[in-house]
Amino acid sequence: MLPIILLSAYGINNPLLLVGDVIGQLVTIISLFLLVCVHYLFVVKCGKKRVIML
Repeated sequence: MLPIILLSAYGINNPLLLVGDVIGQLVTIISLFLLVCVHYLFVVKCGKKRVIML
């Protein structure tokens, strides 16, 4: 349903804009997800180190 709505919004003449927008959104979501994962792992490792040091 969503691609059809986006396609009608952009117009069938510009499929490259649609593809670029979808890729941009995917890259943004993936980068945010990786940032959260890295932050979580960093916090967990620091927490373990602090517990071991104490």
